[in-house]
Amino acid sequence: MRLALFFLVLCSLGVSAQQVQEDSLRQVLNNQLADSARVNVLNNLALLSLSHSIDSLLVWGHNALTLAREIDYQKGIAEAHKNLGMGYYLKGSYDIGLGQFIEALRISEKIGDQALMSRIRHNIGRVYFSQENYSLAVTNISEAYQIAERMGDSTAMATEQLSLCSCFENLGEPNRAIYYCDLSLNYFGKHGLEERSGLAYQYRGQSYVQLNKIDDALTDFWKAKSLVKKYNFNSVGCDLFREMADLYLSLGKFDSSRYYFNKTIEVLSTYDNKQSQRKLFSSLQTYYEKINEPDSALMYSKEYTILLQDDFKARVRDQLSSVQAYYELELNKNELRFSRAELKRRNAIISSISIGACILVVLLIIIWRFYAMKKKANNELTKLNNTISSQAHKLQVAHDEIQRINENLEDIVDERTLEIKEKNKILVEYAHSNAHKVRGPLARILGILSIIELTIHDEEIRDLSDRMHESARELDGVVREINQRLEE
Repeated sequence: MRLALFFLVLCSLGVSAQQVQEDSLRQVLNNQLADSARVNVLNNLALLSLSHSIDSLLVWGHNALTLAREIDYQKGIAEAHKNLGMGYYLKGSYDIGLGQFIEALRISEKIGDQALMSRIRHNIGRVYFSQENYSLAVTNISEAYQIAERMGDSTAMATEQLSLCSCFENLGEPNRAIYYCDLSLNYFGKHGLEERSGLAYQYRGQSYVQLNKIDDALTDFWKAKSLVKKYNFNSVGCDLFREMADLYLSLGKFDSSRYYFNKTIEVLSTYDNKQSQRKLFSSLQTYYEKINEPDSALMYSKEYTILLQDDFKARVRDQLSSVQAYYELELNKNELRFSRAELKRRNAIISSISIGACILVVLLIIIWRFYAMKKKANNELTKLNNTISSQAHKLQVAHDEIQRINENLEDIVDERTLEIKEKNKILVEYAHSNAHKVRGPLARILGILSIIELTIHDEEIRDLSDRMHESARELDGVVREINQRLEE
């Protein structure tokens, strides 16, 4: 997320100039141009749309990709994939974005475009960073850094240094993070790029916090704060103010901490960022716990939980929409990794798994009813025993009558006992019959799940299969336990 914010900050530095460029390119597009030049204009329009309209970026990118494919313009195709990848990434569709970047990287390596390879490696690293896979992020950003170094592109090197700083800070390696921050700050200072230094000071301050160098951390945070105020970088200030509030809270300076929490809330009122809100609510919960206001702490704990649930639901929706969009896009461009038949087969497998789940639910209902019937039978037996006891008591009271029928009493008791044994026998046979009937379908389900595990390589379906397999084995254990108890 921080790398995405960093990119957006850089884009926001020249929004007005970009608008002029965009208007100019729109006019150029109306002129008679060669197809390759038209592709370049479309790709530039997509890139300029990045700072203000992701939807426009995707429209321009798809138009550029379509035209570039028609004329087999490889560089134009790679640029279009890169721009589309950025659009999908910023919309939160990380899987689609990563797929677009990888395709762009493949083509750029094929045509040997080093500058394009560097930018794409950087973007792939950003996707992995957003997915909190910091090791892969470092791998790709380091590759981008090495390419920029071979090309002698100092500006790109400084950008990658700042990205590596953020990665190593999240990996818990503050010394390496500080090293790369110092390199980027040195470059920004030499070239008068003060506006780019805010994130570097913020990242370095966070690394000093990890090293427990509080004075150095506060110094860097204050430098970052002055740049945020000077250039009105709300996207940077949002996390910066919260981190300063957390730091003052850890130092026991509650008034300062509260001040920066309020500053964070003020920024979030104009800069809607759910991830930053979630972090803020978590910090506020800790703050109110420390100042012994449990009601406020509980309130922010609930708000944090709600945002966490919303974020999870949004991620699920994004993943589902990403997969759907991926298939639709690739079907339209005849670049499906799997054919329609394969897609139908997967749907059939998913349907089979759904049916299996329904069967499992039905089996659980049957077992529940079996327990209910058994409980009812036990109650009947209890009532029968109570009736026998009552009759015995009455016979004891009516001694004369007992004497009169004494000769037939043993036959009556034997008859009743035989009747009870018969009922118990029927009940046990019925229970065994039901248990074995349950185990039959259950065994088949286990067999089907084993086949699915051997034939399906889709991780998501295999995960569902493993969970159903575990539930089926648990149910099988319950049925076996029932049989064992009945036998005992």
